[in-house]
Amino acid sequence: TCALPIYVTLKVTDNLSCTDSVTKFIDLYPLPIAGFSYDINCAASVVSFSDTSTVSEGNLSSWQWSFGDGNTSANQDPSNYYSTSNIYNVTSVVTSSLGCVDSTTTAIEVYEPPTADFNYSYDCITTLVTFTDQSLAQGSSIKSWYWDFGDNDTSMAQDPTHEYDSLANYYPVKLIIVTNNNCSDTITKDVYLYSVKADFNYVDEGCKNEIIDFTDTSIVNGGNIISWI
Repeated sequence: TCALPIYVTLKVTDNLSCTDSVTKFIDLYPLPIAGFSYDINCAASVVSFSDTSTVSEGNLSSWQWSFGDGNTSANQDPSNYYSTSNIYNVTSVVTSSLGCVDSTTTAIEVYEPPTADFNYSYDCITTLVTFTDQSLAQGSSIKSWYWDFGDNDTSMAQDPTHEYDSLANYYPVKLIIVTNNNCSDTITKDVYLYSVKADFNYVDEGCKNEIIDFTDTSIVNGGNIISWI
């Protein structure tokens, strides 16, 4: 699109009825059209903005952003860290190489992030570990759970159970939650598996009415042995 020439004519008349006129033209350049998009907007995280502005003549030469929290940027595609949830008026002002300016303002809602947490219980008889989700999400609801049990096994259930093939001392278990606002949080806890294996040594020969000594060689993985029967 070329600049649009506008003709401006000035005609003057004095008190003797003499007249004169002059015509000049000016080029009116098209305005840019300011616009932008942004990604997931959760508090305590960085929100990335992408400039989508266009201009039909010349080029975009400068950008000025105001993020609604006192922070600004002159980058084309900036990012901003929002520490708290709120509604922020984000303004983008773009200028073309021909000096034409446009702006746009969008109210974006920055959501409260969730808090991931869980408890677990271990049954040393069945060797099953039961995980209970204790996560919290303010102003939203949790839509997905992802568990990594630390032994190359995973689950998408909210409150899964898991049986470990090897009773190591502990496994690092990670839980990732995602809310309906696409905000997420992650927590990792060490899950301790306690087990005991009974065994003993003794002298395998002896005579009647003699004392035979027995030695406990039981192994406990976590905790202590408190009784022998």
